[in-house]
Amino acid sequence: MKALQKINDLSSSPLKNRFDRDKKFIPETNLAVAWRRVSTGKQKKSGHFSDEAQLENIQDYVKEEELSVVRYWDVAETASKHDKRRHFHEMIERVESSQQTSQPIKHVVFSYTSRSSRNKQSRRELEELLDLGVVIHFARDGFKLDCKSALAEYMNWLLRAFKDEEDIIIHRENVWEGLLKRAEHGLFPGKAPYGYKNVRPDGEDSISYFVFFEGRDAYMKKAFEMIATGRYTETAISKELDLLFPTLTKKPTTKRLSALLRNPFYYGSFYWAKNVTDKLFKGNPEYHPPLISYELWKQVQDILAGRYPKRVKQTNHPYIGVMRCGGKLLDENGNETDTPCNAAVTAEEKRKKLINGSIKNFYYYHCSNTTRPCSQRSRGFLQGMGRKTMNYSVAEIEMLFEAVFQPLSFTSEVCKWMQDILRKEHNEKSANHYQQLSALQDRFKMLEKMISRAYDDKLQGDLPEYLWRQKHTQWRSEQTDVQRKIEAIGNQKEEYIQNGVLLIELAQHTESVYKNASAEVKRKLVEIVSSNHVLRNGTIEFAYRKPFDILASATPKEKWWSIAGSNR
Repeated sequence: MKALQKINDLSSSPLKNRFDRDKKFIPETNLAVAWRRVSTGKQKKSGHFSDEAQLENIQDYVKEEELSVVRYWDVAETASKHDKRRHFHEMIERVESSQQTSQPIKHVVFSYTSRSSRNKQSRRELEELLDLGVVIHFARDGFKLDCKSALAEYMNWLLRAFKDEEDIIIHRENVWEGLLKRAEHGLFPGKAPYGYKNVRPDGEDSISYFVFFEGRDAYMKKAFEMIATGRYTETAISKELDLLFPTLTKKPTTKRLSALLRNPFYYGSFYWAKNVTDKLFKGNPEYHPPLISYELWKQVQDILAGRYPKRVKQTNHPYIGVMRCGGKLLDENGNETDTPCNAAVTAEEKRKKLINGSIKNFYYYHCSNTTRPCSQRSRGFLQGMGRKTMNYSVAEIEMLFEAVFQPLSFTSEVCKWMQDILRKEHNEKSANHYQQLSALQDRFKMLEKMISRAYDDKLQGDLPEYLWRQKHTQWRSEQTDVQRKIEAIGNQKEEYIQNGVLLIELAQHTESVYKNASAEVKRKLVEIVSSNHVLRNGTIEFAYRKPFDILASATPKEKWWSIAGSNR
């Protein structure tokens, strides 16, 4: 009788060889790489005991297993963030690429499981090595994995890895809780920005606070003040600051300075919260002194965001940003259309070498439109009209602005009336400021009582932790807003008084005040008296502000008294 033949004979199948648990897996070579890791560079530099212990464990283990280590990786990097593991990826790539050579690396040795991976992506890459016939060893834990390891051994590795990952998550939560408490107490949990420095009075392990960094603090304060004038761009300000602070080292780049100018840290607040980037905390002034006022910071933000009308593109003269071009756009044939140009008037720097060899800078004002041809900028159009290019010197611009003040000529009697009305208006505004200030101060005190009462309820267990934290953050934030409003009222009052003094001086002396004033005061006088300045064909068109629109046309006593009941 013919013997029966097996239909499904798998004796020579690769699958049987791989999953045959009765057959022990034997790697092709004894070549290995070894991996020891600490979490931070600080631990590595300090000779952390964990690093030394790992090396000792690995050396004893490879000797016992008769492995030949072709390279040791001794690194400081995270095990929980897969995309940050540059050295780990390098090791995996080295092992994988060796599989195509005559001497493949078939062993990877770790000290223990938590040194290998604390995230699923890294575990996946190690599993891929198992599929390539690589054995993974854990020296201190006393076990190894290969492609034929029992399921229980594989599960044991996964459980250890999951536990390590869980430890990282718990540790991260604890750290976040501690940092949040620090932020709630008004201490920014991070490195101080440029202009400040961290101070740890009790050593590296103590909580840091912030003090001014001499030299750098003056640099940043000047940067805010210059941007607030509205005559500097973020690019131009870096060059100007380099001239003002020639001996200062490690100055921020233009891009970095742009980011610093938007940082609320400089007026005493900071952004920080878990998974929330727009949570604003009030800094403790004892440990986080403000470098500038909130009003200055807010003014700078308005300029940087384009919400402030004085933002300009030049740095060296106050008249930039005051005027707009009154020319007309040209068609393709070079003829004027009915479309106004309305571009800003800017200034261009010209350098002239004098007889004595020195260089003098001159500034000429002209239309800034470079996208479409303008009748006030096109050289061909102006020559066809028999005129030169419309460039105006500083002296010519100041002479044109004198026309603003020529109709404003007052007798001593009128000046006395103006002073009386300004004094009366000042008293009214002072009373209004006092009422607003009193209401804001009462609200601030009430919020402080509510915060204190809520904290007592929390300690007694009458208020849940999450609800107390929510209310505490809400009320502290409102307190910060109230404090800013209190400071703003004081600044508004001061500005009103300054403008009133300028107005009285102007009323008494008119043109002579403007002619003899500094450049900064000239600009302010022009803006107090007039608005909507348009430069066209050698003249400046403008509109008088109230009450100067009435004063420019007539100055009788009854006209001036009528202003008191109008929009001042």
